[in-house]
Amino acid sequence: MAHIGLIITGLTGRLNSSFQMATKLQNEGHTITYLCPKDVKKKVESLGFIYIQLPPINLEYKHDDLEKIQSSSWFSRCKYHYKNYFKHYKIGKKILNLNEYEIALKKLNPDHFIIDMEMHDLIFTAYKLKIPVTLFTAWFSNKMGLGIKLPPLRTDIIPGKKLKGSSIGILINWLFIKLKVQARIFVNKLTFKDYRRQVLKKYAKNTNFPTRTLIASNLPYLFCYTNLPILSFTLSEMDFPHRSAKNHIYVGPMIYEQRDAKFDANSNKIIDEIIQLKQKAEKKLIYFSAGSILVPEVDFIKKVMKAIENKKDWLLIVSLGKKLTIDTFQSQSNCFFIPWVPQLKVLKHTDCCITHAGINTISECIHYAVPMLVYSGNEADENGNAARIDYHKLGVMRNKQDTPKEINEQLDKILNNQSFKNNLNIFNGIYNKYQQRNLSDFLKIKL
Repeated sequence: MAHIGLIITGLTGRLNSSFQMATKLQNEGHTITYLCPKDVKKKVESLGFIYIQLPPINLEYKHDDLEKIQSSSWFSRCKYHYKNYFKHYKIGKKILNLNEYEIALKKLNPDHFIIDMEMHDLIFTAYKLKIPVTLFTAWFSNKMGLGIKLPPLRTDIIPGKKLKGSSIGILINWLFIKLKVQARIFVNKLTFKDYRRQVLKKYAKNTNFPTRTLIASNLPYLFCYTNLPILSFTLSEMDFPHRSAKNHIYVGPMIYEQRDAKFDANSNKIIDEIIQLKQKAEKKLIYFSAGSILVPEVDFIKKVMKAIENKKDWLLIVSLGKKLTIDTFQSQSNCFFIPWVPQLKVLKHTDCCITHAGINTISECIHYAVPMLVYSGNEADENGNAARIDYHKLGVMRNKQDTPKEINEQLDKILNNQSFKNNLNIFNGIYNKYQQRNLSDFLKIKL
């Protein structure tokens, strides 16, 4: 069996998913060592995994010479850039901690690395050491495939729906997004910005990485990969019909049910009481995770409250997160505001989830077969996720311009239309079949 180095970003959603992946691999006989540039040592070691702390990922490329030269004339910047090209790359490697990453990864020397697809610095470093690399992502495919049937993940386009869902409409959107990416790169080169991209690409060349297989991208930022296997924590059946890229491997959502819940005893007591009330009085429970919603969108939460104020047989739990406080909202008998909610516990008893289309919440709704009312947060992959939910009739995709009356109508439609629940049950069955497979079997090389 293999020793696997698992390199993660440390972001909460990815961390929880990684715990499930690591546990599955460990149960299959492999040894797992975590590596992370963010300090998550306590959480990882509490589950019994070995942990190595890495230097931070420097997303902002800055050093004294560049800060000084940026304020000078364009001609002076050109002169500086070309005169100091090799010095600039040497400094860049130091700023991006590439040398330190190489030392840490070489010292560990596992049989295989599994690395978050957004961690380009460490992907190129692992490749340089000639240790097999598999990437992982929580996203659906975001590749411009043959036949132009797969829309960009940043859009809410549904294939076959209206003009923008036609082949020509999808193609135009792809070309627009690719043009934006290339235009940004061109402007950055003219203005001598985005040194991080330049340093990483030169570093990749020096490691003999086939840079022709890199695709300039804004999702994930900087690069997409066509030559390395990518494990996607999604279901192929939930994606749009398309010819999948050979290196994109659907392994299903990774839901770690034993993860630590971030809530106090009082919150836990309130949740238990709400669940008991739902069961005893046969009420419908609606869950709304507002934790990622920006403070200026408080009005939308108030519209949701207004939408259910006269529905005495509906209960609403709102997870506020760090950005909002209970004092922001007026008391309402069927609304419960909780700073931190153990989401898996609540979803297990939820009849409808109002979500901004974050992939982790969607995966957890699949896990518990919960229909969704989706108001996309318009960030990263959220538009594409929302479109897929609507396409497969796992819920309804709407716009935040909805009035309270329209929100009420959509909730009523989901809560009283058994077809949504039936569709979720089908996808839950598909998801459970994925969970029965050995994760090792999805990897491109035998571990």
